[in-house]
Amino acid sequence: LAVPLLRLVLKPAPRWVTCLLWATVAIRLLLPISPESELSLIPSAETFPKEILLSTEPTLNSGIPALNQLVNPTFTRHMAPNPGDSVNPLQVLFTLGGYLWLIGIAAMLLYMSISLLRIGFRVRPSLQFQGRIRLCDEIDTPFILGVLRPRIYLPSKLQKQDLPYVVAHEEAHLHRLDHLWKPLGYLILCVYWFHPLVWVAYRLFCRDVEVSCDEAVIARLGDREKKPYSQALLRCSLPRRCSTACTAAFGESGVKERVKHVLVFKKPSFWATLLAVPVLFVAALCLLTSPKLVTVTAPEETPSASISQTLLYSGTDEQGRPWFNATVLDLGAGYMTVLPIDPNLPQRIEVVKKLANGSVFPQGIENGDVVRITHNGAMTFTVIGQLNTVYEIRKIEKTVVKCYVLSDTAQESQFVPFTLTLYSDGSFRYYEGMLSSYIAEGAYRVEGDQLIITDRLYPYENRFRMESGRLVWLAEGSTGFMYTHLNDGEFFTETPYVPLPTSRRVLRSPVPCALL
Repeated sequence: LAVPLLRLVLKPAPRWVTCLLWATVAIRLLLPISPESELSLIPSAETFPKEILLSTEPTLNSGIPALNQLVNPTFTRHMAPNPGDSVNPLQVLFTLGGYLWLIGIAAMLLYMSISLLRIGFRVRPSLQFQGRIRLCDEIDTPFILGVLRPRIYLPSKLQKQDLPYVVAHEEAHLHRLDHLWKPLGYLILCVYWFHPLVWVAYRLFCRDVEVSCDEAVIARLGDREKKPYSQALLRCSLPRRCSTACTAAFGESGVKERVKHVLVFKKPSFWATLLAVPVLFVAALCLLTSPKLVTVTAPEETPSASISQTLLYSGTDEQGRPWFNATVLDLGAGYMTVLPIDPNLPQRIEVVKKLANGSVFPQGIENGDVVRITHNGAMTFTVIGQLNTVYEIRKIEKTVVKCYVLSDTAQESQFVPFTLTLYSDGSFRYYEGMLSSYIAEGAYRVEGDQLIITDRLYPYENRFRMESGRLVWLAEGSTGFMYTHLNDGEFFTETPYVPLPTSRRVLRSPVPCALL
């Protein structure tokens, strides 16, 4: 929306300036990441948060508070996972949306391929005229075809008086590499076919490319040639739309508006062109950057009983400092976002990279790693919870500690039985076998001779008595499982590690939202 408005502001400037504005839009759509800036015009860099498929109360972040308040209550009510359901509705929508997106891309590429093949067959009998210019009986309008070896194709019935204007226009296209930029624009349109504003942008881009070449030709030939150039443009106008996929046609893209523009065109003054430069720079800065995340830093705290309730911890070290284990979701320029393994902690925490001792994160940490965060900072809240004072961030190698299977499913079978796996970072996974595709994840703790596992996503907590080589399920204090009914005293037997199937229910890795 910003570029069409800037087109009006830059109307006195040459049209090639507007083409550069469309280049910033293309770069923004092509780059998966962008730097942060307080001048960014993008409301939100992450409309769909990375952990949205893990959240029990999914919300959108449009960057516009009023819109969030209007949309999120309905969105959360309909998209929140229900513990009794076998499928997360958001995961179904994401999966179906992904397939639909791929089908749309395939359809757009198929249209482009068919259009190019049809044009290629039509110009095959063309004859050499001069240089890279060829004449063809089967076409109605001049155009350029080819990427690595572009050629100008002219209709054989082209009137002699129109020839110099048509050739000058097409040569201007070649000089500006429009035979490359237009196919690139169409490929971007293929990826973002679902976005109506991208279709508008592509249409305006094609129009600005043609007008820019019209201006270049008139500026070179002089004002006396405006009328004959306009007449040539009208005579070569297309009776119907030709392929807009990859060709740059002389009589394409708003001929009526182009003729009017040519007749009133005056060469822009030096000052108009000069003033357009800072506008371009500011526009690029605003369009190519993402909004800067506002960080609220609270004063450093010291350990005391008065703040113990506000601290986040799963345990304490020898010095009494709280710690918790978490999975790294995203490594930013000055922070990282983590998902605590302990289900009693917030679902998403941001940790500032600069530690209390002035050092920074240790090297080698990547997305998906499990880390132990030792800290003494209370939580503050902006968009997400933020942790202030951090003393140490240590990578934990996640290994299997023990694996158990339910006793009555441990017999030989081609299917994976009800399996419970404990990991060295304090997390667990269990899979109820063929009864469900849901793979539960969460944290476990040991209290005396009891093992307690707490589900991360749903309100399930189960207790076991630890015996030699097995876990005995305790009905007292346990909620039970989603699909499997156990009787008090049923047990799980220790077994070699059984790899769990890939879950279609819960995704632990960040999901890419550029598609959306």
